[in-house]
Amino acid sequence: MKRKHSLTYSPHTTYFLTSTVTDFTHLFHEKAPAQIVLDNLCFYIQEFAIKLHGFVIMPNHLHLLLTTGEQGNVSQFMGRLKEYSAKQIIRWCEEHNEERLLEIFYSSAKKYRQHYNYQVWQERFDGLVITATETYNIKLEYIHNNPLQEHWQLCERPEDYQFSSARHYINGENVGVPIVGL
Repeated sequence: MKRKHSLTYSPHTTYFLTSTVTDFTHLFHEKAPAQIVLDNLCFYIQEFAIKLHGFVIMPNHLHLLLTTGEQGNVSQFMGRLKEYSAKQIIRWCEEHNEERLLEIFYSSAKKYRQHYNYQVWQERFDGLVITATETYNIKLEYIHNNPLQEHWQLCERPEDYQFSSARHYINGENVGVPIVGL
């Protein structure tokens, strides 16, 4: 069943967002597709004047904690991020003969979006408006600890996971996108 998801735009609103790869496909265990998302994230947070507070790119989904700016809205931001990263991911799959991934993305498009050749991301995304500092802190901690969860076990410490803002908060490292505290 298709679900269309859209959040009402309000400038300077903080959101916890989650978007998932179609069919929960593990894609971002490969460094190149994760870097594509990171590069697109960097571009679109500038394009939409977004303040990114935290992120993690997991094998089959991503979480973002951000505050919107004056221009655009969170639905447009997510739409562009997913659209352009998907095009680049498909190109990467073609260049690297990732036939299994291409078949998954092709099958998904035929099920859900017949006028497209491929579908990388699920159409919808999940969003939660953050209205309290306590909730903000809980979501940021969740983002940073997500790679450590028992069913993932991607690293031993949050700052060890490459595609996360945890390294910024714990070690003061550049994580490839500008991170802004609350």
